[in-house]
Amino acid sequence: MSRRRLLIVDDDPDFRLLVSLAVRDRDDVVVAGEASDAASALRLSEELSPEVVLLDVDLPGPGPLALAGEIRTRAPGATVVLAGARPELTPGGPRDPALPVVSKGLAPACLTDEVLACAEALSQPGEPEAETVAASFPSALPSAAAARRMVSETLTGWGGEDDLVDTAVLLTSEVITNAVLHGGSHVELSVARRAGCIRITVTDSDTGLIRRRRAQLTDQSGRGTELIESLSDGWGIRRQGQAKQVWFELHRDEPAV
Repeated sequence: MSRRRLLIVDDDPDFRLLVSLAVRDRDDVVVAGEASDAASALRLSEELSPEVVLLDVDLPGPGPLALAGEIRTRAPGATVVLAGARPELTPGGPRDPALPVVSKGLAPACLTDEVLACAEALSQPGEPEAETVAASFPSALPSAAAARRMVSETLTGWGGEDDLVDTAVLLTSEVITNAVLHGGSHVELSVARRAGCIRITVTDSDTGLIRRRRAQLTDQSGRGTELIESLSDGWGIRRQGQAKQVWFELHRDEPAV
């Protein structure tokens, strides 16, 4: 198996160490180098020609969008993935369709999986997920109910996912409702069964920020982000051209052989 060369760019040595340790025993990725500032990131990008660059969104310097563009100039073909403590607060400036964002809140092993998934998706954008069901819904509040039915029927139809149905339906409803309220266009929903997890992805046309607000006890909404963080096993946001994708995963038990 070909091992992707990873360059970690972050001014936090503890974060670099955690990612390096998570990668150490893997056969699909190897840490080619580490950089703690923009200058060394550019130098190592040119010297090492990494295939994947994990870039801290808060790295001091020219800003992540400008730095990512320069890195790709120095290392043509490299996939740059942004990492931030708050993935819903993405960098300002022009939206880049090839600049996904992952959460530093993920466990290091899960973060590495997501970084490689981003790189794989960008290198093979047309490759379908194994066992995927997708549908499009109009920008209207009743779409949340239709999406809940789709998720429930899909997971029930696959079999063996009964313990995930309630959580998947709840989180789908939250993400779809947010997309309908703020996206202003139709919403795409996909449910994919992967090895070890169910991934649900919602795509809408709102490329603005997802902003957390403090919900009051009597509020009927405003808790979507907190629910995703507390109930999912991983989540994140990606930019896809003029669209935004919000995804979350729920771990599933593999059937006994």
